[in-house]
Amino acid sequence: MEQKLKGRIGLALLIAFLLSGAPAIAQLPNKVGSLINADRTMAKLSASETPYQALLSMTDKETVFFSPGPVQGLKHMKNRPNVPDLMHWNPSFSGIAKSMEFGFTTGPVTFQRIGAPKRNGQYLTVWKRDRKGLWKISAHAISENYGNSKTTEEEYLPNAIFIEPDSSGYLKHRSQVRLNQRKDVVESNDRLFATILKTDNTLAFLEFLADDVRFYFPWNEPIKGKIDVLDYLEAQNLNIETEIEHVDRAYSGELAYSYGTASIRQNGPPKKYNYIRVWQRQDDHQWRVIIEFYSER
Repeated sequence: MEQKLKGRIGLALLIAFLLSGAPAIAQLPNKVGSLINADRTMAKLSASETPYQALLSMTDKETVFFSPGPVQGLKHMKNRPNVPDLMHWNPSFSGIAKSMEFGFTTGPVTFQRIGAPKRNGQYLTVWKRDRKGLWKISAHAISENYGNSKTTEEEYLPNAIFIEPDSSGYLKHRSQVRLNQRKDVVESNDRLFATILKTDNTLAFLEFLADDVRFYFPWNEPIKGKIDVLDYLEAQNLNIETEIEHVDRAYSGELAYSYGTASIRQNGPPKKYNYIRVWQRQDDHQWRVIIEFYSER
């Protein structure tokens, strides 16, 4: 009897341990967690109220929506754009800068108008904190696809990837001139990327994409990894040229993003797209693209 009782107690303790440990699997990293929670808050407001109210709550005068080209956020929302009636999304890849005022979230999204078929895609949101320390959308776009990606929290959490910055310090600049110069470095990289694209797409992507890059292209599943991206571009016979319109960089310096227009040729006349690139300064101090995102224009 005593042995049975000990066995039951041991089993109960094991079950309690497993249950208590389960939430830790889904526990958010300390720093990037604030950004992911902002994204989730917006998603919950979209479900409880409307997607329009959710997006508006995170929009300020610096926000840019791609609808389909880049438009000023507040002006766009005040004109009551054709925002879907229903939207559901979850971040599957997120990152935040050491300075904690700049970051990004991206993942699968579903959206629809009442009475119309559900549509699918991947979203990308670049975030910046405002003067009050609140997260606001800097840029937001959707690249539509056929919807094979998983979207529920239970499905995405075990495979979600977060960039959590290390605890090392960073140089704090007081001069706006110096801050602008730091943006110029990223812009120069984007322009050099564009220059090489005009002559050799393979060489350009080989040089500027990070090894673990995420590549989003309309009507295709997301691709992870530089080699797979190069294989896809060759298989699809895609020829891409880009022209930068805007760049911004985290105060701490290691993350940045750029956007502009892309002219893409595939077995016929070129078509216009938008592109957004999320850049990260690598361990070798070179800038590489960790997200290459295209949407229809």
